[in-house]
Amino acid sequence: MGANVLVFTERLLNILPPKGRAKAIMLDEERAAASAVVKAALNDLEAGWQRRDEIEQKLVLARQHDRTGTVSLARMPLDRLRAMLSRSEEEPEVHPLLVKAELEIRERLQPRLDRASDAFQSFAVVGDIAQWLAGAAEAGVRFVDAPEVKLPAKAVPEEVERVRSKIAAIEAAINDTTFAPLPLADVKEAIVREISEIAAKGQPRVCYNDRRSSPLKLGEALGISNSPAGPSTAATLVWAMQEIITERALSLVGDIEPERALTNAQRDALLEQLAAERLEAERNEEAAIMAAHAAGIAIARRREADPRAVLGIKDVSGRWRTRADVGLDDVA
Repeated sequence: MGANVLVFTERLLNILPPKGRAKAIMLDEERAAASAVVKAALNDLEAGWQRRDEIEQKLVLARQHDRTGTVSLARMPLDRLRAMLSRSEEEPEVHPLLVKAELEIRERLQPRLDRASDAFQSFAVVGDIAQWLAGAAEAGVRFVDAPEVKLPAKAVPEEVERVRSKIAAIEAAINDTTFAPLPLADVKEAIVREISEIAAKGQPRVCYNDRRSSPLKLGEALGISNSPAGPSTAATLVWAMQEIITERALSLVGDIEPERALTNAQRDALLEQLAAERLEAERNEEAAIMAAHAAGIAIARRREADPRAVLGIKDVSGRWRTRADVGLDDVA
């Protein structure tokens, strides 16, 4: 943290269309500026520590620090530190100069660094976007600038919250769809298919011209006698009792149709639709964030924001799919 390093290399910028490239450069520069603020705040804090240490050393040399060694200023509540300065005592518990130095660190310098660090962390999404873009560059993806988003006439911060609520609802729907149960008929079909596949593997092979042992070679299949291919005991037992096993397995399923069941085709189609809706919502979210930016209102982007929405681009190569396309919000 605090390193003033640009994350969008020229290689990454070169695959972006004009507006997307300009947006990436802007984000990179804002991140670098936030990094510089962190570095400056850290330098100020370290200077504050040094000033405090120098004061303490001078007090020790002047024999005005006899009692301070028994007091932990770092653990002392701020109101107690302030009270020390307000009291007039001939022999203060801690020298006022040392108290002032500690107050400066606790009230000004450390909070400044904390605020700067939080602001810098809000740019973590920029690094994720660069990583995503590197994958696109490796795959030879072609991008164009997406159409400009027109916002409704609403207050910007409220619009961001409204869109984020919509995104959260879409993500909940994606989660429900991802884990939706199969229809009863599909469940039964899958069970029967699995048992049939196992039974097929365990079915003995009849060898009519084998005169040394049984033509069925059931002993080898069950592992009673040695077999060059090894025993297939479990599969052979499934073959022998396929009808019984199938009947008992289907009885576990019952005849009640699961609620909100989806076939694989229905599930895939719905995930595609929801992913498209989420991308559209995220484009609106980014437009609202940029409108707030223009109005001097800083709104941090979500770490999981879709890179296509943030950069205002769309893929026209037709041969590369991000994980967001199938309803997942982690970086590809």
